[in-house]
Amino acid sequence: ARLKDQLNEEEDAKLQLKVQSEEADRVNARMKEQLKEEKGAKLHVMAQLEEFHRVNAQLKDQVKKAEGARAHLQIQLMEADRVNNAHLQEAERLKAQAKDQLKEVQSLNARLNVQLRDTEEAKFHMKLPLEKADRVNALL
Repeated sequence: ARLKDQLNEEEDAKLQLKVQSEEADRVNARMKEQLKEEKGAKLHVMAQLEEFHRVNAQLKDQVKKAEGARAHLQIQLMEADRVNNAHLQEAERLKAQAKDQLKEVQSLNARLNVQLRDTEEAKFHMKLPLEKADRVNALL
């Protein structure tokens, strides 16, 4: 009976081991499936990371181009400012020259007005003796 009990215990132990082995196989299968999913997720993350690096490189390239364009525009702006300042200086020079010329013309105009007045006065004084001479001639 003792052998039978021992045999039964061994059979129970064998069944228990079989159940544990099946459970271990199920756990192992679940772990393998989980590992597959994790590998898939890892591949997905790696693909996303590669895409991020590609987009990042494109953005860096665009930033470089934008900075180059900005520098070019800055140079053009400085050149435009230089030309504008040169034009302003020329305009100021011409304005001062025109002011000087206007003063000269006004001065000349004032002198001519004095000469005209003097000429009119001289004409008036010359007219009197002529009229007197005309009256004398008329009497003769």
